[in-house]
Amino acid sequence: MDERDDRQPELTTTLHDRSFYGTDRLIYPVLSRRVNGLSVGINTSPSKICNFGCIYCEVDRTVEGGIMKFNADLADTQLRKVLTDIKGGSFGDQPIKAITLSGDGEPSALLNFEEVVRKVIATRDEFGLSDAKLVIISNASGLHRETVKRGLRLMDANNGELWVKLDAGTEDYYKRIAQTKIPFAKILTNILDTARERPLKIQTLFMNVHGEMPGEVELRAYSDRVNYILENGGQISAIQLYTVSRPPAESYVTALADTQMDQVAQVLEGSITVPIEVYK
Repeated sequence: MDERDDRQPELTTTLHDRSFYGTDRLIYPVLSRRVNGLSVGINTSPSKICNFGCIYCEVDRTVEGGIMKFNADLADTQLRKVLTDIKGGSFGDQPIKAITLSGDGEPSALLNFEEVVRKVIATRDEFGLSDAKLVIISNASGLHRETVKRGLRLMDANNGELWVKLDAGTEDYYKRIAQTKIPFAKILTNILDTARERPLKIQTLFMNVHGEMPGEVELRAYSDRVNYILENGGQISAIQLYTVSRPPAESYVTALADTQMDQVAQVLEGSITVPIEVYK
């Protein structure tokens, strides 16, 4: 999941059809409902390597992911170009609300995660954009790594925000959706440990799989997972609930209808105390 899943379609062409961005696709400005304005995305895995193979993802995963080195200098050069373009009015008068690390892979798998965060903060502040959030969108698989912990602490002191994926309540559904060798227990432990140190947002994508939406048993199990985090000292500021918005890797995956989204939200709101933001 990245900011491209939540872009406002009426300005997609304006924001994406820029020859500068080319095939590297490291930087992509997006009008995002979740940040209520313009977000500048940084694709931390242009090679499309990821340690998850989510069935709803638009990226066809042919290479398993591991710890990756990211070209922080190249990304910084392109980020500076995009920020200059935006400040010069190339994208209208939209203020930059966030710089977001996500893209076609998992940011917490970066070997140089702390370095990347440090460079983005420095460049953001150099351009007079310290009010813009630095957002990380993560599947939580690498939140236990020391470079990630250090990077998140840097973010804590510099208007940072962590959005963590949780798309399942049961082990079986997690395996079905995520298509990864990483144990569900590891994801849950990483979310809890990280949320004990700082508040985070949880992003949850539900979908129809072979025409079936998650049943009440799955939704109740999901609620139990969230409540366990809260009851054990984890801080969750909101849950961002959404569905498929781009062509998925698997043809048997389809988006929930608005009525289905309302049904899911109703179940969750009856059992979870944190705010649930629904994006249809």
